[in-house]
Amino acid sequence: MRETSWYEAGLIHLQSLPAMVTCQVLDPKPDEVIVDLNCAPAGKMSYLCQLTRNKARIIGFDRNEEKIEKAREHLERLRCENYQLIAHDSRYAHLDYKFNADKVLVDPPCTGLGVMPKLSIETTKRDIENLSSYQKQFMTTAAALVKEGGTVVYSVCTVTGEECEEVARFAEEKLGLVKVAANPIVGRAGLDSGKLTQRFDPELDGAGYFIAKFVKQ
Repeated sequence: MRETSWYEAGLIHLQSLPAMVTCQVLDPKPDEVIVDLNCAPAGKMSYLCQLTRNKARIIGFDRNEEKIEKAREHLERLRCENYQLIAHDSRYAHLDYKFNADKVLVDPPCTGLGVMPKLSIETTKRDIENLSSYQKQFMTTAAALVKEGGTVVYSVCTVTGEECEEVARFAEEKLGLVKVAANPIVGRAGLDSGKLTQRFDPELDGAGYFIAKFVKQ
């Protein structure tokens, strides 16, 4: 499909179902200020532009300048507007930038254990623990950037409890965010006691994925 004239003209884009559901859970609206803390390669960011009909202000961060330029090419191909790309380590965005964001998307690096198919796995327990700690740094930034009553959505393409439910629990207990239902539920209910999060099962759904939604009060 990427070799077709339709793709080159920006008429189509390939994106996974869980990634699209994540954007639906964020529920972006025109005129909102939306921050994507881990935007490259801008697949979700471009869908947010589409859902808001290019009428929201969408700011995307990635610390790698080459990835930022790839994201820009992607957004331009799809004729996205009203976006801003910033090459910056977004773990410190709340210290260096002032956004009164309506909504923040956190889709940080993870072990990727939900990406299928896999021929082998070399991920260690230390890798999982390190990435869980890394992900919590982005959530801390999100909690600082979003305004009261605003929304934070956290998503990862993995299945470990440390990177999924534990990060969600950290957001509630340490950051003061309130977990709410990650609707629409297209996958299946998560493993949290309230069944508010959403999981995709790699065997049943073809990919492993986790989505949690929070409101700042």
